[in-house]
Amino acid sequence: MKSPIARQSLKQRYADATIGNKISMIIVASLVAAMVIVFIPNSWVSINNDLEGARESLQTVTNIIGQNLQGPLVFNDKKGALEVLQSLQASSNIVRAEVRNSRNEILAQYSAKRGDGSAVGLIRILPVQHRQVVSQPLAIGSQSLGSLTVEASLDTVWEAQLSLLMSRALVAAIGLMLAIYLVKKISARIVQPIQQIASMARKITGSGDYGLRVNKSSEDEVGVLADEFNSMLNTINQRDQALRESEERFRSVWESSVDGMRLATRRAESFPSTMRIARWWARQAGNWKENHSRKCIRPTKASGFFECL
Repeated sequence: MKSPIARQSLKQRYADATIGNKISMIIVASLVAAMVIVFIPNSWVSINNDLEGARESLQTVTNIIGQNLQGPLVFNDKKGALEVLQSLQASSNIVRAEVRNSRNEILAQYSAKRGDGSAVGLIRILPVQHRQVVSQPLAIGSQSLGSLTVEASLDTVWEAQLSLLMSRALVAAIGLMLAIYLVKKISARIVQPIQQIASMARKITGSGDYGLRVNKSSEDEVGVLADEFNSMLNTINQRDQALRESEERFRSVWESSVDGMRLATRRAESFPSTMRIARWWARQAGNWKENHSRKCIRPTKASGFFECL
């Protein structure tokens, strides 16, 4: 069982993977799961069918040998019973046979020596059933003659299943590699437009040129993304142009304001001299008014009175 740290690491690796790799992992995992779902039940059914077929075949052989042993059992003929059991050599999977009389005494035995190949050695390591045994009572009518026991090896069944499993694994591996190749090609075609959008975004960020556009290559979701990206660039470009125009107007107004401030400053600098002249004229006018009033109010001569008029 995987620890939480291992699961977190796998999640992080998946999150950090590129979109193409994520698509590949998802499709490959789906294919592997589909193969497992198909192969395991199929192999299970095939193994059960082969085992059932081997048992039926063993039962058929046992019935035939049992019928042939009725005569030797009636006459307690050991040599005849042995000859009948020797006919089992025609069946390569029969490894042992034994016939007993009515007193449960061994009348004849048969055993075959089998060579152990590499496949057989591998099969015997597996935790599976390696032998099948069929025991059958022998009788004529109601009279019991004895019993027959036949034991067969299942190595040939497992060899066939192992060969079939290896063939399926080879076909699955070839199919999986072909699927991975096709998935890489398909994911590259899917991811390429997205990579172009990302590349264009980096280019615009570096250059600041919002007039660039992404080429639309399809009408699917990626094409919609390209349209929305270009629409966003249009909006940003319009706002950028409006901002530049506003900046130029502000700069023009600012420069005009600076010029006005400079003129006002120059006028303010000349203002004290103007005030001094105005105050001098005011004093002169006040002195003239005062003198003129005195002459008019209290004229000392008649000529002064007429001058006021």
